[in-house]
Amino acid sequence: MSRSLTLRTPVLSLRLRVAALRTAALLLVLLAGIALWGTMRGDYPLTMAQIAGAFGADPDPMAEFIVTGLRLPRIAGALIAGAGFGLAGALFQTLSRNDLASPDLIGFSAGAALGAVASVVLLGATGLAAAGGAVAGVALTALVITALAWRDGLQPLRFVLVGVGIGLMLYAAVDYLLTRATGMEAEAAYRWLAGSLNAVGPSELTLGLPVITALLVAAALLERGMARLALGAEVATSLGLPLTRLRAAAALIGVLATALAVYVAGPVAFVAFVSGPVARRLAGGGPALLLSALLGATFLTAADLAARLAFAPTQLPVGIFTALCGAPVLIWQIRRQGRGPARKDAS
Repeated sequence: MSRSLTLRTPVLSLRLRVAALRTAALLLVLLAGIALWGTMRGDYPLTMAQIAGAFGADPDPMAEFIVTGLRLPRIAGALIAGAGFGLAGALFQTLSRNDLASPDLIGFSAGAALGAVASVVLLGATGLAAAGGAVAGVALTALVITALAWRDGLQPLRFVLVGVGIGLMLYAAVDYLLTRATGMEAEAAYRWLAGSLNAVGPSELTLGLPVITALLVAAALLERGMARLALGAEVATSLGLPLTRLRAAAALIGVLATALAVYVAGPVAFVAFVSGPVARRLAGGGPALLLSALLGATFLTAADLAARLAFAPTQLPVGIFTALCGAPVLIWQIRRQGRGPARKDAS
């Protein structure tokens, strides 16, 4: 029996890796197609030759401005924010062993939004200072929710319910701060809070690209440990995992990924929630951290393209489209969890 399990485990692990790699390759092809289509389409359509010419020695000024100044920064912002949301969702869902525990549902995105808005409205912060406000906001929110939800260990359902309540309070605080902002600040903030990539510029990309790269590398190093943690705390402990350090590292990466994504695109709904469960199903199991990040990037890029083109020339906030796609998945997950016993994480 033991020998049979020993022989089957590597085969099963190999099959999961092959499934994950195949899915990742398909998503990369799909993402490249969406990005190319998004660069070509808009109020001013471009051809492949015009896009290539924008990077040539003698580019057409209008094509160069549209490609390098408008559309590519927006696509890059969608990639950064989508990957951040997808990674954060997968990490928190694995840590709590509950698919409902994504940053947008349990108040973490609200905490990042409050930190960013407070730093802008109260302190006049911009750029890195606003990003620091988002990090501080989500970190404090995570500490408060964990402290309130802790009762003889961290129970997943209690964690989700406390997070939902705290999130509503934080969004109320954001609304209050907006009443103290000027008309232009409030209008820009409302668009950003709905989830928008219109204002992505050099400051977001200069910060976002190296940070999301570092977070993805760190997540890759944690993937194996998180896969064992997903089996339960008792199993992970029996395998010799340092649970406290692993959970702390995963939570830190999740907090930073949430703050970065909210800073770039605003608290876009449902990208973090949808990416993890779908990625795990496509991969055949495991935490699927990197695949979740890739799926989040693909989802947000496609949603932003739809937001730009569906009602052109009017451009809707991307958060509207992600909510339309994510709400049915949320209802399905709640019904699915309601049919089975709530999972408890061993402390």
